Amino acid sequence: MAPVRQFTDSVWVVPSAKSVIFDHDGNLDEVRDEIEAQNRFQASEINGHLYYREPIGVVLLAVPFVAAGAVVDRLFDTSLLESPEPLAPPPIESIAAAAITAAAVTVFFLLSLRQLRDKPALLLTGAFAFASPALSTASRGLWMHGPSMLALLSALWALQVAAEKKSARVLFLAGCLTGLAVVIRPTNAIAALAFSVYALVTHRRETWRYLVGGGTALLIWLGLNRWYYGVFWPPYNNFGQQLTVGGSLLQGLAGDLVSPARGLFVYCPLVLFAVLGILLRRSSGAFGALDVALIAIVVCHWLVVASAHAWWGGVAYGPRLMTDIVPLLFWFLIPVASALTRSGVAIRRRSLVTTLFGLSVLWSLYVNMAGALHPGTFVWNIEPNAVDSHPERLWDWTDPPFLRPFR
Repeated sequence: MAPVRQFTDSVWVVPSAKSVIFDHDGNLDEVRDEIEAQNRFQASEINGHLYYREPIGVVLLAVPFVAAGAVVDRLFDTSLLESPEPLAPPPIESIAAAAITAAAVTVFFLLSLRQLRDKPALLLTGAFAFASPALSTASRGLWMHGPSMLALLSALWALQVAAEKKSARVLFLAGCLTGLAVVIRPTNAIAALAFSVYALVTHRRETWRYLVGGGTALLIWLGLNRWYYGVFWPPYNNFGQQLTVGGSLLQGLAGDLVSPARGLFVYCPLVLFAVLGILLRRSSGAFGALDVALIAIVVCHWLVVASAHAWWGGVAYGPRLMTDIVPLLFWFLIPVASALTRSGVAIRRRSLVTTLFGLSVLWSLYVNMAGALHPGTFVWNIEPNAVDSHPERLWDWTDPPFLRPFR
């Protein structure tokens, strides 16, 4: 596993999972003093108890990893559940984050295999794994992005299977997985709406299966909230309070794409080839309702995260808030990989496109490997001063985070 850990927002995931396992309640009262010392960072008080302020879905996904880590600690006298220093992530968090991201990469490979031969599918999956924020963000800690990618990709896989095999039964699974994505990260409600419309348009009479699946996930979520927090509506569903309009929105829209510190096109220019992928799907007649749904998700997600007051995602590396939709953009790279590896597929200026694609892979590989391997890329957030207090640094091309390895 790469050494750089990004542990800001995920600081209470493992303690919350330990509370679920050992105290059967999920609250953080047992570490109240530590939380108070951090001014209740990422913690909220509900009915007199302290809770992790982020979505419950990530905590629940962490439970089996923490349980396994507890067994290993007891059997082999290790310290997988213990933090090496205050607020530092315990080793089990790194293991869980890497495993969840690896699972997302595996699902993407299965998606690719449905349209590509083995070698191109493997190469494109390698690019997704090591030349995208899947490496530099999702696998760096147990925040929402890795689990979100896994749930969205799994839902996309189920929808593709339902379409190709004309199997309406898989729609129930797709609905459950989409519901899980929302439980993990509330902004995935955008995907839930888009996929629901897609199911209604393409499956019509069988749409109820998808809706029942999503409804089942919703009911389970409400029940878990009642057990976990003692309320049905959790404390983290207040994203609307963080939205803004006007000049800040325009800056967020631009920043999430081209900022030297947070721009998606800067840290993963590979996704620019998604435009070519869309054109190739249209020219081949393969462009359909699912593609429209994915484009809608990407655009709406971009608009929403750019509307956040801290559109840069706080202390992070690269396009953190755009990480969730990166695998959806890679979906459109599948026809590009197919066209570049099949001699019979017509594509204008193939040599130029192949060269640009290869250069984009190399740059994306460097930038994301730097974020995973060099601590200086993360320290950039606080040196020479805190980026949250000095957001003008987000536009400083003389000191981008990805060049910190050379300083």
